[in-house]
Amino acid sequence: MRKTIPLLPALFMLGLAATAQPQAYESKVDYQKTRQFAAAIDLPYSTDVVEDGIRGYLSGKGLKGLSTKGYTVYRGARLSDSVTDLNDLYFKVDRRSGDRKSSVVSLLVVKPSEDPATRAEAAGGSLDRAKAFLNTLVPPVEARNLESEISGEEAVLKKAQKKMSDLQDDQSDLEKKLRYAQADLEQNKKDQVATASDVQSKVNGDQEALKKAQKKMNKLVDDQGGLEKKIRKYQSGLEQNKRDQASSQADIQRQQQMLDSMKGRRKV
Repeated sequence: MRKTIPLLPALFMLGLAATAQPQAYESKVDYQKTRQFAAAIDLPYSTDVVEDGIRGYLSGKGLKGLSTKGYTVYRGARLSDSVTDLNDLYFKVDRRSGDRKSSVVSLLVVKPSEDPATRAEAAGGSLDRAKAFLNTLVPPVEARNLESEISGEEAVLKKAQKKMSDLQDDQSDLEKKLRYAQADLEQNKKDQVATASDVQSKVNGDQEALKKAQKKMNKLVDDQGGLEKKIRKYQSGLEQNKRDQASSQADIQRQQQMLDSMKGRRKV
């Protein structure tokens, strides 16, 4: 009989795997036609987010990156607060193949002002310290990704609020048009009563004047039909507008809840 894995333990293990923090590992990188040992880490974020996260983290330590030969170099950096020796850090951030939202960060650590291309290809320095340094970058990159998501959600919420505002403006416009059309219809009916009386008074009189009165009456009747059609159109538009506003309001509430949830994940 085939053995099965209990459901709850399996789900628990999957949950641990889903929340496990990325860990750095040993790798190799190409630099100026040489093959160098390096530390690397896979991060589930776009290259822009990762680069911004690294830049912000190192900027907070007083370091500024310089672009050189496909790498971003931060000179005179300490790999941890517990050491005093300095190193030059060569970073390269690449998009993972087939996944634009995931990146591979490679870190090449060399002595200050050392040209990586001139050292022996087998020289890797302290890869353990380089890996540990990459692991320390995970939280600031995660924080940068969260801020990116918050900015994106704020833009979505702003767009939803703009849509709601436009719907409210449309409602006011439709209500105004409806009032005007209803007033015109009421006036049309009064004019029809007056014109009908005028027609009746001219039945046995001036035939030319009778024709003009009848023509006016026919136009009023046609106008009434047009006005009633407009009123139905505006009423239908208002009903649809109210449904759209209800849907838009629900969307705003959802987006606001998502935004609040994201902001709640910020680290103090």
